[in-house]
Amino acid sequence: MKHDETQVEEILTKARELFKRYGLKKTSMDEIARALGKSKSSLYYYFEKKLDIFEEIVRREMTEFLRSTSNKSIEYQSVKLKLKAFSDAWFVTIREKAEIYTILREEIFENMETLNKLKSAFELVGFSQIKDILHQGVTTKELKPLTEHQINTFSKMFIAMLWWTKFPIFAGEGFEDFEGLVHNMIDFLMEGIQM
Repeated sequence: MKHDETQVEEILTKARELFKRYGLKKTSMDEIARALGKSKSSLYYYFEKKLDIFEEIVRREMTEFLRSTSNKSIEYQSVKLKLKAFSDAWFVTIREKAEIYTILREEIFENMETLNKLKSAFELVGFSQIKDILHQGVTTKELKPLTEHQINTFSKMFIAMLWWTKFPIFAGEGFEDFEGLVHNMIDFLMEGIQM
């Protein structure tokens, strides 16, 4: 992607509206260009294909989510509260975004490569944040001494648990109180690693 942030932002905003209204399959590069009042070739200057636009929209939303979780968890001193703040921010974001992803869910599942890319991006940054929280807990002696392997395992499992909760939310089925369930799980996990 080349850099003219104002143009990129306009493309992403308009594409998001169209994806939300018509879905990913039914929205073409021509329609995005028309909605912007630009030529299709001007879109190709920034994005090679429609899927690249969609991935960039989701990547930015994920970056914003992870920034907000980081800011939220800083407000708390204890590891348990930091983990709960992280998971609460996840659920707020997922519920905010559920409308567009509900519309697109079948199309996203048809393209597992895109889904896996997004999952990897989320896991990489989220994993790092959870590891930092655990390392702080070990340093402050709130947690038992943990090996790097134990910290990595806990962090991977925590991020995996959150990632998979979004599917029932997007589908509009399953548990309404995921936050409560995850808080209970955090309480349970913390029993084993707190001092």
